[in-house]
Amino acid sequence: MKDEGRFERDNARISPSDSRKASGSQLHGSAAVSTMSTCAVVLAPHTGSRYLSAQLASLASQPRAPDEVVGVDDASTDDTVARLEHFAAAAPFPVRLHPLPEHGGTCRAFETGFRATSSDIVLICDQDDSWVPEKVEVMVHRMDLEPQAPMAFSDAALIAAAGRTIRRSR
Repeated sequence: MKDEGRFERDNARISPSDSRKASGSQLHGSAAVSTMSTCAVVLAPHTGSRYLSAQLASLASQPRAPDEVVGVDDASTDDTVARLEHFAAAAPFPVRLHPLPEHGGTCRAFETGFRATSSDIVLICDQDDSWVPEKVEVMVHRMDLEPQAPMAFSDAALIAAAGRTIRRSR
């Protein structure tokens, strides 16, 4: 349901002002100094242990590290939580875990993650994603260039289990 730039989904109201604070330049003396928004990555795995090594390695190798990672485990039945805890202990950025007591689905898990962060920008990382090294830097930069934009989308490549690119999204 549209309501002046807001939308509702699963009883959650989200607006551009809720999800991102305005960013841009701040004036210091006579020179403008660019500011960079804070950025969180939200994970919502469900029994996704087999994907976590590649996913977490791609997050840890970002030159512009996220300011935090929020991992919302959707009641996994494998060792997903243990792997997330192990990653959190060694990650080069804060990692907060929120295990859900019962499986509620992807939307509920991501919503829990959105509500758990106060970062200006929230990037969604599906459980089978593996990001290129510049993903966080490019997304934050692009969102900072357009502070009124409520969201952004990036290109993707569909990768086979053996690691071969099947096709690109555009």
